[in-house]
Amino acid sequence: MISILIVNYNTDDHLRGCLRSLSRHREVSHYEITVINNGKALRGGDVGHGLDIRLVNNKRNIGYAAALNQGAELTHCPYILCLNADTRLPADSLSPLVEYLRGHPEAGVVAPRLLYPNGSLQYSCRRDYTCGSILGRRLPFGSLPMVEPALRQHLMLDEDHSRILQPDWVQGSCLMLPRTVFDQIGGFDGNYFLYFEDYDLCHRVRQAGLKIVYLPESDVIHYYARSSANLGIFHREFWHHLASACRFYGGFLRTDIEEPVTTSERVC
Repeated sequence: MISILIVNYNTDDHLRGCLRSLSRHREVSHYEITVINNGKALRGGDVGHGLDIRLVNNKRNIGYAAALNQGAELTHCPYILCLNADTRLPADSLSPLVEYLRGHPEAGVVAPRLLYPNGSLQYSCRRDYTCGSILGRRLPFGSLPMVEPALRQHLMLDEDHSRILQPDWVQGSCLMLPRTVFDQIGGFDGNYFLYFEDYDLCHRVRQAGLKIVYLPESDVIHYYARSSANLGIFHREFWHHLASACRFYGGFLRTDIEEPVTTSERVC
């Protein structure tokens, strides 16, 4: 039923924890799991956990969005789950997502409630970016009186996150969509090397007349680290984020995507 796509870039300990959590699911026979590895090569023994896994080792880092597209092309299930390696999935966390998509054809993307490891809420659904929210999120201006309201609206801090919500977009660390929708919009834009690929995907889903849904009936634990937040210009992540923002808002910085050189194996 579900093609689970996990992109890994030198986060092998997190990857093993994520796969270990999946191995405890009683519905595991309904999943096909593909690990797309953009970092140093993994061996089958690094990721097994008794699961039937397709392991793809890329010879170079092709970026997050392109790796998800690569995984989708190798799989065939009617639902696609895009999953970060730094997540843990409690039992029965995926069934509500599938059931919601089955019963709501107007939904193009559905995402679970994300929790920090201590059980506290992670604000993972968003309104569209504005100038104020960009200043608050990416530069240290979030506490300024003229910026704070825009940031609160962007992060939906005043919404009731125990209810089903319809945000403008959701954080891409865990989201599910029907394969028909993925194919309809052409998957992720592989020109986003890092950042904005989730925003762009949800934007195009909404342009197709479908809804983005936040579903608190499903909980997923996320070991979240905002590596791009409040960074100076000498940090690589700052430039990745800037390039992705220019790509989204300006429609440029587009490159031809090279076919990745890969090795692939099945791991049990």
